[in-house]
Amino acid sequence: MFQITEVAHAPGQPVRIVFTWNSRSNATYAVYRSSDLSTWEELTDGLASGGETTTFSADLPNGSSSAYVRVREEQ
Repeated sequence: MFQITEVAHAPGQPVRIVFTWNSRSNATYAVYRSSDLSTWEELTDGLASGGETTTFSADLPNGSSSAYVRVREEQ
């Protein structure tokens, strides 16, 4: 089952979130961020799998203390 398995944050300015999900070898992923679950900003696409797990980090938007993240396996 595909799921984000770990989320951490690195304090500082801007705040950085680091998340890991179980992945498939040779797959690529797109990562998105939202502050409201309605509007999504693509952070990256074509992110190569790290093997059994993949990790990505992203800064929170300026002045924000939280964000939603979604990961999509690309075809």
